[in-house]
Order: sequence, then structure tokens, then C-alpha cells
Amino acid sequence: MQTAKDDGVEIQFINTPTFAEQVTFLGIGQVDVGLMPYTSFMALFDAGAPVKIVAGGGIEGCVIVSQPGLDSPEKLKGKTLGTFQLDTLEVMPYDFLKKHGVSFKDIKVRYMGTTPEAVEAFKAGALDWICTIEPYGTALLNRTSPRDFC
Repeated sequence: MQTAKDDGVEIQFINTPTFAEQVTFLGIGQVDVGLMPYTSFMALFDAGAPVKIVAGGGIEGCVIVSQPGLDSPEKLKGKTLGTFQLDTLEVMPYDFLKKHGVSFKDIKVRYMGTTPEAVEAFKAGALDWICTIEPYGTALLNRTSPRDFC
């Protein structure tokens, strides 16, 4: 829509295949601005990338959804979590398990490439639980499409 064009700013959007490439593109200067999990920002900053926070995003929140019957942290032992490396969606399940005395080593972790890929894997039964963003969490609980909420 180029809503900032009157101010002399033209924006070109770059779609990255995965979250990892998004972080890499920002870290190597391939893009000027990006929206990413705070954990990815911290990794870039710690590695010496010249990045700074100028705004926040992600207003709908993060959720953990499990397959039916997996209704306690103890029942997640040996089960497969779908999440994203260097991401808030990895930290949240880690903190949840730790709070309930379950080690991250007691679960299987499958790092996904994209949110739609993770959601489809969960729906197909390839993942026992998933940490995702809204509206995907609600869509999974209701077995609807996230597009129904947009």
C-alpha cells in the first residue's frame, strides 16, 4: 500500500522461507527492519550485529496446545513438541516444564520451519503439543482455519 510514500519512504517487503532466514537477513544487513522474537534479537545483539529495538509486535499472544489427553506437564514426558529454535515459542514451553519439575530433556523437540508447517504437523498428529501464536492456537482448539479469525 506504500502508506509512507508521502513521507519519502518506500517499503519493500521480503518474504523469508523460515524464521531462521528472517533473523539471518537482518543480521547480515540484507534487510533494514524486521519483526522477530526477542530471543532472536538477543542472539543477534550478543553476536555483535548492529541491531536495536524500535517497536514491538505480536499483540495476540503465544499459547501451548496439546493433543487430547495430554492435560498435565507430567504426561508430556516422551512426547514431541513442535516449536522454533531461538524463539519465544521455545522459551515458553521450557519455562512451563521447568515450573512443573519436568526437564526439557524429558521431551522430544522438533524444530519447525514455519507456523503453517507446525500447525499442519500438529493437526496430522505428527506433534503431540505445540507452542504457537494466535490465531493459530484458537483455530487448533476449535479445529477451524486461522483465516476464520482474520
